[in-house]
Amino acid sequence: MVTQRTQELRESEALYRLLTEEALDVIWKTDRDLRITYISPADERLRGFKAKEVIGQQVFDLFTEDGVASVKALIEKRSEGAPSRTAPDEYLTFNAQHRTKNAGVLWGEVIAKRDFDARGEIVGYHGTTRECTDRVRLESEVRQLAFFDPLTNLPNRRLLDDRLRQSIAVIKRSGNYGAVIVLDLDNFKILNDLHGHDVGDFLLLEVARRLVHCVRQKDTVARFGGDEFVVILDELSTVKLMSLRQATEVAEKIRNSLAAPYLLKVMQTDQAEAVVQHQCSASLGVVLFLGQEASQHDLLKWADNAMYQAKAAGRNVIRFSDR
Repeated sequence: MVTQRTQELRESEALYRLLTEEALDVIWKTDRDLRITYISPADERLRGFKAKEVIGQQVFDLFTEDGVASVKALIEKRSEGAPSRTAPDEYLTFNAQHRTKNAGVLWGEVIAKRDFDARGEIVGYHGTTRECTDRVRLESEVRQLAFFDPLTNLPNRRLLDDRLRQSIAVIKRSGNYGAVIVLDLDNFKILNDLHGHDVGDFLLLEVARRLVHCVRQKDTVARFGGDEFVVILDELSTVKLMSLRQATEVAEKIRNSLAAPYLLKVMQTDQAEAVVQHQCSASLGVVLFLGQEASQHDLLKWADNAMYQAKAAGRNVIRFSDR
């Protein structure tokens, strides 16, 4: 004879299976060592793995290498600020790259929470994962449009301003000098007038490539607009004379690189493609700074003034700002 209690348990189990097995989101559970003890059928629909292929595996096996790195960083950060055993625990939400059975990659929004026993010890984790690939891609595209130049893919004015603000803050703490270089191509309009804006765009792309190769990875190269570019050199020497020498070496490297001949594709009237050799140069203005000296607006203005002095001096030269 089925008791009322037994019937209630059966109904509860049926409801649990309905909620977990039919859910679009992946529902999962792990032990304290982050080994998966349960995963809902939605994971097979999402990533292609059957539950028996996943249960018993480390949770990190779900992610790509980039996903693993970001999740471990979150876990480390969470551990540093771990709540007391008696404090309520909150859900942790993050996006991470997941791998699929067909060697693909997708983004998942993970909502996770720790499970505690009566003594307050962590005994496992549970949560859900929802695919958010399209949303992440859209957010990336919006960010790209907001902060990067669409032609050269270099930081634009908005991101340049933020990078320069950060550079000033870092240099203020370190005591090292920094430098801002503003450069403008010489006689760029002539190329546009002769061959059209498409060829001018090819030149700007090559200029951007050469500039990036002239600086360190931690430095910033940005397109300020038109044929004007800005370079931020971070953390030079603590000695002004040495920093001046370092900034001069980089500026001279840039000047020489941009003065080398360019081979540019030109579409002729008969639709045939031709390659023309173009000679170009740039005028550079440089300003050294310490963190406490000025705002980013001042630094850009001073470097820009020095650049116009270089133009007035005959172009293809470097001038340092005297403020």
